[in-house]
Amino acid sequence: MTPDIILVLAILAAAVALFISEKLPIDMVALLVLGAVLATGLVSSREAISGFSNPATITVAAVFVLSAALQRSGAVGALGRLLLRFGTSSMSLMVAIMIAVGTVSAFINNTAAVAVFLPLAIAVAARRK
Repeated sequence: MTPDIILVLAILAAAVALFISEKLPIDMVALLVLGAVLATGLVSSREAISGFSNPATITVAAVFVLSAALQRSGAVGALGRLLLRFGTSSMSLMVAIMIAVGTVSAFINNTAAVAVFLPLAIAVAARRK
């Protein structure tokens, strides 16, 4: 094995250990791995940041920001209360959520719709126990 392969395997093993131990948040571990492969010269700086040039990466990041904003503003809670009125059973709640997500998905990216409605589905499930 070449020294580069050994270095990559060591960084990978450290990342897996950190993922398993959960001593650091997952996003922090991912950035540490990126920094480690960049600092060791395994990838160039251009290669290290090339993932951010993909529109999908920016879309997913923006969707998570949007989802957090909707949750903090109370919009998710209000929509959850509205859905609970329609949902007398678990099946009717599931259908109501599917209709809401399907309607939103007609106008925005499917990944964005899921990211926005996931906190809502979790909140509704918690209220219904």
